[in-house]
Amino acid sequence: MNQIQTAPGNGLEVLASVKKQIDMLADQCRNVVISDAQSLERAKSLAKQAKLIENYIEDKRKELTKPILDRKKAIDDLAKSLTKELTEAVKHLREQIPFEKLAEIETKAAELSEKSKNLREVWTFEVVDISLVPREYLVLDETAVRRAIQNGVREIPGLKIFKKAQLVIK
Repeated sequence: MNQIQTAPGNGLEVLASVKKQIDMLADQCRNVVISDAQSLERAKSLAKQAKLIENYIEDKRKELTKPILDRKKAIDDLAKSLTKELTEAVKHLREQIPFEKLAEIETKAAELSEKSKNLREVWTFEVVDISLVPREYLVLDETAVRRAIQNGVREIPGLKIFKKAQLVIK
């Protein structure tokens, strides 16, 4: 199975046609026991075939979804451009209302009409001292950690940095 065989078509049926090949290849991979040079070569060959299929599926997925994503982006851009001026105008209004006056304004609005109340209180936060925030609210930035390791950092308190063998298929 050195060649990916697909059914004719130009959509999901093309991707679905690869399923049988994937099932066969997956079974072959599961049944390989690497015990000598010959079985190692067989494993490498199967891994290469799997990578070819994965790349094919990813390329086909991108090809199929690109028009949809392009259309979505065009719609999003249009909606954003239509509301941008209004959003900025409302932001300008909100910035003019001092926080201390909100309760007074809200009371007056309630007096005008309970049904047309346009202000509400919402709970929010701002970081005053990050070192005092409990750990349960903090998240490790794994991308930043990997980037630091790639840049040569070998010690980060609380983390074990080590080498791990990984099979590279070319």
